Formats: sequence, C-alpha cells, structure tokens
Amino acid sequence: MSEPARFQISGSSFQGLCFGPEDGHQVLALHGWLDNAGTFALLAPLLNDYYIVCIDFPGHGHSKLPDNA
Repeated sequence: MSEPARFQISGSSFQGLCFGPEDGHQVLALHGWLDNAGTFALLAPLLNDYYIVCIDFPGHGHSKLPDNA
C-alpha cells in the first residue's frame, strides 16, 4: 500500500508516493518524461524489503512548477 509524500526542496514543492517498510532498503524511484509517481504502483508492492520513495517531477502528477518558472 502506498502513502502520499510531500517534500520541500529549495522553495519547490514535490509530491509523490512511498511504498514498503520505512526500515527497508531505501530507493528513490524517478519516473520518465510523460509519467508520474503512480508509474511504480504495480511494481513497488512486490519489493517487500524496500522502502521506495517515488517523486513527481515538477509539472507531473501532483507536483507543481514554481511560480517563477
């Protein structure tokens, strides 16, 4: 099951999904050009020993472009 995630980095807001146990091996999953964090929704639950953080790049999924972009 996934959990929504939100990150603030250098004034930009990123959103995404986290899968797996927080004490698992940590993986940062990055999607392709026309995708979003949901791309990993079928694969991530199969990797039981991993904590997978899937971010939406700005302008994709729920992440927004900065106002000055």
